[in-house]
Amino acid sequence: MGSIAELYFSEYPVNETKNYLDQWIFKESDKRVFQRKLSERSELVWEKHEEDDEVETAYVFEASTSTIINRLEVLGYTIEACKSIFGGVRDRLFRSA
Repeated sequence: MGSIAELYFSEYPVNETKNYLDQWIFKESDKRVFQRKLSERSELVWEKHEEDDEVETAYVFEASTSTIINRLEVLGYTIEACKSIFGGVRDRLFRSA
């Protein structure tokens, strides 16, 4: 048995990984541990559980948008850097077409 880690922006799933959680964005103080029913999971990712609604232990790392932006900028992930990388990739794709 393993564990699954998911990254959401607001309520929307962005990334999923099994048996590994990259904690370079989040800190231990961002963690919440609580009990929830399987039916309380995101329906965008998980199938709906109506019968036999068992309880699981959920580990959730949450931080505000401004906190995450600050942490990403410290790591060099700025809006300017993203625009530059995206522009370079876009230019290469359209030049080769």
